[in-house]
Amino acid sequence: MTRLKSADIEHLTTELRAYDQRLRRSIGMPLAELACHGAGVSPDVTARTGTVRVAAVPVTSGEGVITHFSRTLAAIAAHLGFFAEVTERCDIAGIAEAYRKGFDIILAADDTMFCAINTKNGKVVDNSEATARGFVHGLAGLSGGLAGKSVLVLGCGPVGLAGIRAIVELGGRVTVYDPVESRCQAAVTAIPAADIHVAATLEEGLADHSLLFEATPAANVLGVASISAETCIAAPGVPCGVTDEAAANLGLRLLWDPLQIGVAVMLMAAAFEKE
Repeated sequence: MTRLKSADIEHLTTELRAYDQRLRRSIGMPLAELACHGAGVSPDVTARTGTVRVAAVPVTSGEGVITHFSRTLAAIAAHLGFFAEVTERCDIAGIAEAYRKGFDIILAADDTMFCAINTKNGKVVDNSEATARGFVHGLAGLSGGLAGKSVLVLGCGPVGLAGIRAIVELGGRVTVYDPVESRCQAAVTAIPAADIHVAATLEEGLADHSLLFEATPAANVLGVASISAETCIAAPGVPCGVTDEAAANLGLRLLWDPLQIGVAVMLMAAAFEKE
């Protein structure tokens, strides 16, 4: 969580409606529907979110304490229709409070994990997996589907690996690039059925792909020279790996946010069973 900064989410709670409108224009659906696709649940469950109680628990220790983080989590949950509150107490006491008050879902993050916990059935949904799946389904929306199409995945960390699996599920073909070659090979080994191609250089990968899943933890990885009129990018990394100039050129063909998609998918996956 240390890469996310308070400034990244400073105005997020007041911009959720506008964010939904942008999603409708770029991928043809609002955040709630995208989250359902990412979680593998029917969009019909959005009619039942109001019956699910979500507690966001502030965590006050660690290297990445983010101002108003829990309030922002609760705002995203409420935007999706969940009944959401921030617990009065923090840390373990906050988790105990959520259990005592009968909340269905707990959202909490520390330096090593960000997850949603279903207090009724014990299901735990990790943010890295949820974020990857949400952004892959967003990339499918940007590009009219991924079946039979080649996607370049940049970065083979937890989000990159989860993204590869989701791309393959949607019928896409995967090329990976990571500056640490051993990570690419680890991805190939971890997902043997995916027939993953490894690009020797970033330039090689970019030359053959217009669909990009940018899952690096670095800023300014992709500039205007890396994109074309056909390029569509889903960028779940924080900070965004696309330069401001390239982002302006991409417009609605760039999908990036600091928190919304990952949290929305976590909530839908934790609250409802897959189809």
